[in-house]
Amino acid sequence: MTRLLTVLILLTAACVQWPARSATTRAFDRDPHVYVPAIHELATSEREEAEAVLVHIAADPDELRRRTAEQALKVRRKWLAERAAATPARAGAGALPAGGSSSAGGGEPSSAVPATVHAEIASLNRSMEDALRRGDLAGVAAVYADDGVLLSRDGTRYAGREEVDAYWGRLEGARDWQLSVDRVEGEGGLWVQRGTSRLTVERDGELRVSEVDFLLVWVREADGRLRIALDAYW
Repeated sequence: MTRLLTVLILLTAACVQWPARSATTRAFDRDPHVYVPAIHELATSEREEAEAVLVHIAADPDELRRRTAEQALKVRRKWLAERAAATPARAGAGALPAGGSSSAGGGEPSSAVPATVHAEIASLNRSMEDALRRGDLAGVAAVYADDGVLLSRDGTRYAGREEVDAYWGRLEGARDWQLSVDRVEGEGGLWVQRGTSRLTVERDGELRVSEVDFLLVWVREADGRLRIALDAYW
């Protein structure tokens, strides 16, 4: 851990190798809109230091930061395994030097989101809205992963299937829900959605609207479906 801490201090303080607002430094920003995508960038970073930084963030006391890093580490290890499997078995003209990268890749992998993924996430948002409107709160909760975590604006944490189901099951008087898909970023089966939630509920015969910003971390699970691994709103 001491060595990891030393690497982190050197990277964040000196920033000799990376730009001042690189994924490493942005990962320690206090704004979730900044650090969640930044942590995700480390999942498919060519930099050898990325693994050590993710391991360090995964021990952070901040729940959102820690969960995002844990998911990013899973994606990174899968990504590295796939790269290793694709490496030629013996050295040759196409082989990469240890720790190197192909010039054809242009350095950092592209963060462009395929239109199909964006459409899939938008469709899942619409299905959640529809489920809430017809009173199917269990259907809303079902979009979360079994080990998903939900963080409310007051910092309350709901972790795992039972707690997430209970969170949605307690919602009463829901009449309408609108979720925006303002931005989607990601790669390798880990996608970050930023948006605004506008929830209309009926209380004492009056309609009341609650509007919050939210951030969802979607993960492609073994069955091929995207599910919410992390939901934070404020």
